[in-house]
Amino acid sequence: MGRALQLSEIEQGQALAWSSEGISVREIGRRLDRNHVTISNYLKDPTSYGNNYKKGRPKKLNAQQQRRLYRTSTNETLSAAKLNDQLDLDLHKSTVARYLRSNNKFEFIKMNRAPKLTPMHMLCRKEWASEMVDYGNEKWSSVVFSDEKKWNLDGPDGLKSYWHCVGRDVKTVFSRQNGGGSLMVWGGIWADGTTQLAFVEGTQTAQDYIYTLGEFMLPAAQLRFGTDFVFQQDNASIHTANATKAFLDEQGVVVMDWPALSPDLNPIENVWGYLVQQVYAGGKQYDSKEELKASIMRHWNSLEVSYLQTLIFSMKSRCLSVVAANGMTTKY
Repeated sequence: MGRALQLSEIEQGQALAWSSEGISVREIGRRLDRNHVTISNYLKDPTSYGNNYKKGRPKKLNAQQQRRLYRTSTNETLSAAKLNDQLDLDLHKSTVARYLRSNNKFEFIKMNRAPKLTPMHMLCRKEWASEMVDYGNEKWSSVVFSDEKKWNLDGPDGLKSYWHCVGRDVKTVFSRQNGGGSLMVWGGIWADGTTQLAFVEGTQTAQDYIYTLGEFMLPAAQLRFGTDFVFQQDNASIHTANATKAFLDEQGVVVMDWPALSPDLNPIENVWGYLVQQVYAGGKQYDSKEELKASIMRHWNSLEVSYLQTLIFSMKSRCLSVVAANGMTTKY
């Protein structure tokens, strides 16, 4: 199993990080494909380990400082510069970043965006998820999930980035539901298909939304399912307006009850996230709405059925996650 070689600096950092979390020497050895005796010898005296074999430039951080860096990065949401200041490391931020990059437990990511939930929201989410956990893939396959998405010409709104410990929950920054944007898009998905996208402008009224449903949702859903489908929408005011309810009732559309502030339960949110990566790949920016619209449509029309099915069939896991989190925001 173990190789008869000295632990590399990366392996040393990994061993220290895992040891600080209480992981056993044998388990660390298994993860690193190293003999547990080698791991034990290193952890007994990390500072002087391998003094007779050191080559090249000396390490900028000693073992104790590395442990503090990894421990702080595990429990905080800080940039490399702020980690350097908080821990008084007296290093350039790029050096701190190199240490974190060398440890595969960490990655530089952005916080999730999620609505702020009240206790009542959490209770309603948990109750809904408990009821729907056994809904079954066959039924989920005939649900049309819908949502609106705002797009900016110069890219998505920036979120705070930080060094994240792999395996830990991604940190969340809370935001209000109504953010700014330059282009509004409505879309719907199901397990093996999508609606056409509706590009809408200006402040939408219930009548505007009814037009979108009549022109984009109903034709696509009825073509695929006839009348045997369930429509999902969130609780935006134009969605729950009496005129909208009356229209959907007249069309014989069954509307799924939906807990407020629950984007993590809606798989189309993952589609939006995927499209953002594609549309703005490489820091792409757009000079006009027409150019941005064409890109969004191109990537939307390229969505694969296997991807959509994976998202729809994740509904049981989403429900279980909400129940386990007592209604709080989940990883989805």
